[in-house]
Amino acid sequence: MAPLPPPLPNSYWVDPGRLLAGEYPGSASEEGSRARLRRLLEAGIDCFIDLTEPGELEAYDGLLPGPYARDAVQYLRRPLPDHGVPESPARIETILDDIDAELAQARRIYVHCRAGIGRTSLVVGCWLARGGLGGDAALERLNELWRASARSATWPAVPETDAQVAFVRDFRAGQPQTPPAAAPAGAAATLLERCRGLLLGLALGDALGQTTAGLRPRTFPALTELRGGGPLQLPAGAWSDKTAMALALAASLTERDMVDAADQLQRYLLWQKDGAWSSTGRCVGISASTARALASAQWSGNPFAGSHDPARAEREPLARIGPVAALLCADPAAAVAAAEDCVRVTHQTPVVLDAARYFVALLVGALRGAARAELLAPLYAPVPGLWERAPLHPEIHQLAIGGWRERSARRGARMLPAVSALTLALRVFDRGAGLTDCLLRAANLGREADANAAIIGQLAGSHYGAAGLPFRWLAQLAQRDRIEALAEALWAAAVRRGAGP
Repeated sequence: MAPLPPPLPNSYWVDPGRLLAGEYPGSASEEGSRARLRRLLEAGIDCFIDLTEPGELEAYDGLLPGPYARDAVQYLRRPLPDHGVPESPARIETILDDIDAELAQARRIYVHCRAGIGRTSLVVGCWLARGGLGGDAALERLNELWRASARSATWPAVPETDAQVAFVRDFRAGQPQTPPAAAPAGAAATLLERCRGLLLGLALGDALGQTTAGLRPRTFPALTELRGGGPLQLPAGAWSDKTAMALALAASLTERDMVDAADQLQRYLLWQKDGAWSSTGRCVGISASTARALASAQWSGNPFAGSHDPARAEREPLARIGPVAALLCADPAAAVAAAEDCVRVTHQTPVVLDAARYFVALLVGALRGAARAELLAPLYAPVPGLWERAPLHPEIHQLAIGGWRERSARRGARMLPAVSALTLALRVFDRGAGLTDCLLRAANLGREADANAAIIGQLAGSHYGAAGLPFRWLAQLAQRDRIEALAEALWAAAVRRGAGP
């Protein structure tokens, strides 16, 4: 996917589609200012963070849509000294908090000073450092991004002054660079942000879990970063069958605009044979059950070829099922029913089908903005009477009424894998402090870490959204643009069906 072009020549995307940096957006004339602002607004910018001093330049905030306009725009002035550095890191922390708070509300931000060279680069560099790219790594990444600005042709390196460079290099020096909690503490503000959280949470969970998959808990150093490796020996940020099949499912749902099992099957076969939707260009991690189901479907012509064998009560379908919840979140009962058809392509054991139905009910509730306590309440249903009309398998019913909270639920190895995975997801969601924390908790349990972290990534991501994810993780994630494009396609399809906001 081609990089997102900046709307103004002397600007650049720090986080494409979310955070833009550059020069003063005004002009020598009101007409010119309106034209430049229009380009930013058309790019989706709805929050301006102005780092210039009052009176330094002609004010432009009066030309923006006001707080009572249909497309209201936020304007924040956070002045910093021109050519200088703030009196303390606390001043920068306040500005970074503003950026993160606006991103958490799914706003698209333009941060600027006069020329976009000094103060803007200082703030962007510190934002990257706070996300984990500390010291020289933050400066290196800043200058990679800066090259998208036309001004880099005449000013090749940023920030502007040696003092500003040193400030970024030393920002948070010596502090442990562990991922921050993914809060906001409540649900993300918009459905789009929740759809992004669902798919990015899934993919990052899969990628994080590669390192610890197959390992016993507490037999390895605590995982805090994307490291790759593991049984599949994938590079850092790459993911396996869980994400590949989820992306294939998302592509089918959005391109067909319906649940089409035969189309899903063909896409899974393309992944298996040609590496389509893979992070590496080849099929990796496919389970024996999935491979058998795909072979059986080719032979019989029936897309519902999953095994009915109770011994195949596997967790893999839960790790890919999120896209159907996003597509149909406006109609919870339809989403829950469709989950069964999506799973049957590879698995048809009743307990797996009902694990998927209950999990999709949770995802739909999260996507619709339900509070965490509501989602964790006994026998949660996004619409009344759902489980009376279509009762759950006894093992899933027991879990749903609160069995996941019981001490015996910790002995997950004695449960069927699908039940164990769903139990773990609920326990981690209950205890986690945001999406990032939930992902790390699941990945650090080892064993089926890639599947488990992908499952909790969908649930926590659907609730918290993606705003609190560490920037360095997103920068490393394989095919991030493709994942986000599919998340936006799912969101658009859901809105057409009446979902929102």
